[in-house]
Amino acid sequence: PWLKSVKVPYPYCYRCPLGLSPKSCRMSCVDRVKTLIDKVGPENVVALITEPVQGDGGIVVPPENYFTQLENILRKHGIPMIVDEVQTGLGRTGRWFGYQHFGFRPDVITLGKPLGSGLPISAILGREDIMNSLPDFAYSFTLAGNPLIARVALRTIQLIKERDLVRRAEKLGETVLSRLRRLRDECSIVGDVRGKGLMIGLELVKDKESRVRGFEEAKKVVWRAYELGLFVMFLSGNVLRIQPPLTIEEDVLEEGLNILERSIKDVEEGRVGDDVLAKVRGW
Repeated sequence: PWLKSVKVPYPYCYRCPLGLSPKSCRMSCVDRVKTLIDKVGPENVVALITEPVQGDGGIVVPPENYFTQLENILRKHGIPMIVDEVQTGLGRTGRWFGYQHFGFRPDVITLGKPLGSGLPISAILGREDIMNSLPDFAYSFTLAGNPLIARVALRTIQLIKERDLVRRAEKLGETVLSRLRRLRDECSIVGDVRGKGLMIGLELVKDKESRVRGFEEAKKVVWRAYELGLFVMFLSGNVLRIQPPLTIEEDVLEEGLNILERSIKDVEEGRVGDDVLAKVRGW
């Protein structure tokens, strides 16, 4: 039989789903998970699945102590935590794995995307007792374990180590975040800048006071950047995704940031018309 799943809102402090402030909420988002577990019964919870930094949901970084408090609750009830590192893993956030920013230890990790450098491969890492619980050959299928792609994955990991790309992502990410936060302070339509390493989100708004999502503003920025030679996309309708390759040359990164900054300012100053809205698609 299929297992039922229950979704819990991610801790999105800029737009707290509970309508609270980070300074006074006392981690109510963790209490919400605890209440849900108590309601359904911990014996009925197979696992909790989460991202260390939410990806397609808008590059959302959780509050610092969220995962350690969540881990305490799960450990108390013997509930495993499965961490989706498909986007955050292998150096993207300035650590080998995104969870390493937050001081907790997952029971299972999933990997994909960058692992194969563009070729299709995924992987599951987990506690020995969990991995050994699989029946023999339960993971053996005709199209699994392609030796060529497995070799590419091994070489990818080797190159990340040799070129110190994890540290590079951390260093470049600090530079990008610093610049974009200055831009946030200057521009009325930039509501929030957040991220880890080279996984960064820039949230556009109508104005900073209301925080109304800037859906049209995002489309206009994407279009203007395209006209100036930069491809950028948005998530959740209004969050620009800044995720360049870990190997990007610094002068190319600088050029891209210059174009992005100009595009945002052009939109803010009304230099991009509504006629472009029908030309842009995203999610």
